[in-house]
Amino acid sequence: MASSAKDAWRVYLESVDEAAPQEAILKETEEFLWTHAGLKSAKAADGVRIEALEKLIDYPESVAVQAFLVRVIRNIEYVSKAGQAAKAASLGSSPGGAPTASSARDMASFLAPTKTANTAKLLADVGLSKLPFVQQLDQGLIDKMAQETTEAKTQGRTPFYYVDLTAREVLPIWLHPEAVGGKFNHDEAAALNGNDPVDSLARLGQALRSATESQRFFRAFAQWSSAWWRYVPIAMSVEQITLVAAIQHADVISQLAEAERAEGGPGFLAFFYDDLVRRQLAARAAKQDPSLDVEIALAKVDTQLLEVAKQRLDSALRAAGLGFAKTSTPATSATHMMAQAKEAAGSLRSSQTRSIGAADTMSRKGGGKGEKNKRPTEPDEPPSRRKLKKANWWQNKKDGWRENKKSKGW
Repeated sequence: MASSAKDAWRVYLESVDEAAPQEAILKETEEFLWTHAGLKSAKAADGVRIEALEKLIDYPESVAVQAFLVRVIRNIEYVSKAGQAAKAASLGSSPGGAPTASSARDMASFLAPTKTANTAKLLADVGLSKLPFVQQLDQGLIDKMAQETTEAKTQGRTPFYYVDLTAREVLPIWLHPEAVGGKFNHDEAAALNGNDPVDSLARLGQALRSATESQRFFRAFAQWSSAWWRYVPIAMSVEQITLVAAIQHADVISQLAEAERAEGGPGFLAFFYDDLVRRQLAARAAKQDPSLDVEIALAKVDTQLLEVAKQRLDSALRAAGLGFAKTSTPATSATHMMAQAKEAAGSLRSSQTRSIGAADTMSRKGGGKGEKNKRPTEPDEPPSRRKLKKANWWQNKKDGWRENKKSKGW
């Protein structure tokens, strides 16, 4: 247990600067904090001032080590303030406008010092050093994912950072963000109306974004797949998923999309389920769930979560501007329209047959030259176009004669 705690201290010390200091500095700092100062973790050092450490007898004489100790204590102080701000934001009590968990995390990320991740080294460590630049996520997102892994190691938990696959930082350059709509957000957004107070610029900005941004949703499996395989290399490099988990999860989503398509659906359920699964994994990781195993969770369908996705899919699609209801998918609508068209065509043929039969009957009753020699038309046999034309001609003649008689008073 002591060894693992000491290893966590070392991981934290390595993450303080953008580039880890020399091994000698790290070792001397770790030994001083662990042995002489009696600080067994970064959390235990929260609230300790550098002046107090300087008064200890075994305080390092090396200027480089002293400077590094100052940066360590300052870093711990920043992280502590960020955590307090996030907690205060999550406990906000104003109705309709309380900051969400995601906004609290963003605030913590803003206050805490960020470290730029060495993307080239991360990719090289997993054998992806030749991955083209255009296939990589934006650096800002990579930094957040790497920071999550560093924090998780110091806390002894499984790292997993939720990434919105429809975000601009993830989409490939050939896929325009407008192709998948606006921003898709599951959290409760702050409402902008006359009854709710807007007491800060942050809340005002959040309300305006919620009121003006359309929701984002993948329209096709190719869109989701391209975003997923841009996310996977970075997620592997920061040790949040494995290649096996990525392949298995892609297979699960493919099966769900194909099964829905075979039933006449658009395949959107698979994309919504993927988003819910990864959100749940991030929430479990943040709560330090000891039973969390990302590879197992992504390898098969979570039936309970799939049912939740089915229940919420209809409202999510309407919010995204797609307008597909559960009972009215494009395929079922097309089938219904084809059935209606066939029924209308059948009715038209029946009506036409009745009209032709009535005209032929009138022609026979009228009598005329050669009428006695005409073969009777079978009830179920529609007359030919020639007979119909002839019958119409005779009928027009008769109507003309009648009109002529009336006009002359005969």
